Amino acid sequence: MLSVLVATLLPPPFPFKLFVITAGVFRFSLFRFMIAVIGGRAFRFLLEGYFAVRYGAEAKVILAKYYPWIGLAFAGGVIVFVIVRKFLKREAAAVEQTLETGS
Repeated sequence: MLSVLVATLLPPPFPFKLFVITAGVFRFSLFRFMIAVIGGRAFRFLLEGYFAVRYGAEAKVILAKYYPWIGLAFAGGVIVFVIVRKFLKREAAAVEQTLETGS
């Protein structure tokens, strides 16, 4: 799910179709796939729309210059969030196991 989400955030020259085909080959859950695509595209287009309203004609120049970095920063944030979440789940499971054994 993370790879599809990141692929939806990256700028147009990035090969998004490769991730769509790969998700199909690996029988990725349709629900999770749709959440990743809708969430990623919604963030991307809302960001572009915000820049268009806020900066007008200059938005095109700003997005052309900084969009890859914005996309990579968001993708990095998503990756960090997933890693932290997995770490916290692992710690919670360890604490729960310790409480069950009474040690």
